[in-house]
Amino acid sequence: MHKTKIGSTYYLAIGLILFPAGMLLLFHQPTIISLISNIMPSITTVEIFGLILQFLGEGLICFGIIGAISGKVTASTDYNRQVVVASAIRNTQEQTAQFSAFKKGMEEQVAQLHVKLNQIQAARVSETPIKVSSKCRFCGAKIEQGGFCPSCGRAN
Repeated sequence: MHKTKIGSTYYLAIGLILFPAGMLLLFHQPTIISLISNIMPSITTVEIFGLILQFLGEGLICFGIIGAISGKVTASTDYNRQVVVASAIRNTQEQTAQFSAFKKGMEEQVAQLHVKLNQIQAARVSETPIKVSSKCRFCGAKIEQGGFCPSCGRAN
């Protein structure tokens, strides 16, 4: 990424040199014209060369600016990605810790319920069934089981 940033700065600098040189050639500045006239004797050729330099300078300026901006965007994107990943890892660790605490609490409650159930089951096994004896409403005889009197046969 650092190499792209330096390259885009060079493109920008070269473009800022070529663009005014092309403008000076188009406006027939004597100092530039005298330098170029040794290479290109025709004034039309010098104007075309100035126009080419101007367009080339504009292109290099645009390319340099776009390269510099894209380098900044890439750096910003990398930083944002690092922040998001660090936040996601931290959140995952927090949620794992909360889940572990919740799971431990649930396991303790389940263990307590098993102990209570075992106690209730042990208490039921040790109890002897109580026989309820009642008296008949009609004749007063003892009723051991069921809802009918054994002596008079009526339902109580």
